Amino acid sequence: MTGVRPKQLNIDTTFPLKVYTVAELPAAALFSNGAHLFVTDEVGGAIPAFSDGTNWLRVTDRAVVS
Repeated sequence: MTGVRPKQLNIDTTFPLKVYTVAELPAAALFSNGAHLFVTDEVGGAIPAFSDGTNWLRVTDRAVVS
């Protein structure tokens, strides 16, 4: 579509992430790709993670949460 500009989305709020331990993590397949959560006891410390539809991956290096 020529000449059509996408609308800009401005969000001035935070989105709290659900918090889990590694043992409590739900199956990533139950969530859509890109869903985010926070893991409190991941190797190396607490970290945000996202679903790829199969696994929970650490945001920092995309390694599988273990």
